[in-house]
Amino acid sequence: MVTAYPPQVVNFIDMSVDVIKGLNPNRNSLRAPIKEVKAFDLTLRDDLDRVRALNLMDEKLVMEMTLLGGYIFKRDQVLQKFEVYINNKNMLFEILREFCIISETMQIKTRDLGEKLRVIAPYEKFPVIEGLKDFYAQELGDVHIDDTEVSELKRTIKGVLQGIIPVTDLDAKFTNLYNKQDAIMERLQTFSTDTDMSGLKEQLEKQRQTLLELKNYFADKNKDRLTKAMEELDTTANCLEKLNDVISVKETSDQFVTCFRCGELNAFDSQFCKKCRAALVVYKTPEEEKKEASPQVRTCFRCGQLNAADFQFCRRCKSPLVLDKSMEE
Repeated sequence: MVTAYPPQVVNFIDMSVDVIKGLNPNRNSLRAPIKEVKAFDLTLRDDLDRVRALNLMDEKLVMEMTLLGGYIFKRDQVLQKFEVYINNKNMLFEILREFCIISETMQIKTRDLGEKLRVIAPYEKFPVIEGLKDFYAQELGDVHIDDTEVSELKRTIKGVLQGIIPVTDLDAKFTNLYNKQDAIMERLQTFSTDTDMSGLKEQLEKQRQTLLELKNYFADKNKDRLTKAMEELDTTANCLEKLNDVISVKETSDQFVTCFRCGELNAFDSQFCKKCRAALVVYKTPEEEKKEASPQVRTCFRCGQLNAADFQFCRRCKSPLVLDKSMEE
C-alpha cells in the first residue's frame, strides 16, 4: 500500500532524515517545517469544528472525529518533544519514527472521514479533509498488469515527485522490489542454460539496471533519475510475475500432465483436463513400465522369507535370491 501525506508532513520527514543521517548539519533548520506541520494541524482542527457544528447524529462519525482529534494532539506532543531533543540524534530517530506512525494513522482516518462526509453531508465543504486523498485514487479504477512491487514503486516515485510521499517510503518500496529480484535470480540459477526464458531474463536484467541507477537518487536527490526510472519500469512492468510463473511450472513439471488438446497443465493424477475435459493420457517410458511389471517382493527359495524386490540376499538366512529371468525381459 502507498500512502500519501500532506506536503508539510513530507517536508518535515525528509528534512529530519537528512539531519539524522548527517547530510544536513543545521538542526535548527527543522524548526520551520515543525511550524508548518503545526499550522496544518490547526486547519485540520478547524475542519473538524465545522463538522461538529453540523450536529450530525452519527455515532461512528463522532467516534472517528474524536479519534482523529486525539491523534492531532499526539502529533503536537511529538513535535514539542522533537524541539526539546533537537540536538540528540538518537532521540530524534525514535521521535521521528513515532511521528511517522501517528501521521500514517491520521492520514488513513482523515481519508475515511472524508468518504463518510461525502455521503452524510454531500453539500458541505471541508477543504483540508477533502484535500487529503491519495494522489492515485483515480488510478485505482483502472486495470493494472504490473507486478505489485513495481506498481507500488512507480506510485511512490510519482508521489515523491509531487512532494506528497517521503523519500523514506521510496527507500522501502525500492528495497521490496530489489529483494524480490534477488529471490527470482536465485531460482533462475537452476535453469541457467534454459533458452525458453531468455527474453524475460533480459527484461529482468534491464529492470535491475534501472534500480541500480535509481539508487543514486538517495545520494544526489536528482529528480531526473525518478522520471527516467518511471519510464524504464513501464517497459519491464510484469517480467517478475511472468518469470515466477514459468519457473514454478518448470520446478514442478514432474507433478503435472499436459493436455494434448489445449495444452493446459493438470495435476498428475487427473483423468480429464480441467479446461477442455479431454481424457488425459500419461505416457510411460519402457523403463517405467518394466519397473511396474516387476514384482515388489522376492521369496527366498530356501526359507520362504519375503524380501524387497531389490534385495540380492535373503534378510533371514542370507541365501542368494533368484528372480525369474522372464520377469526382467
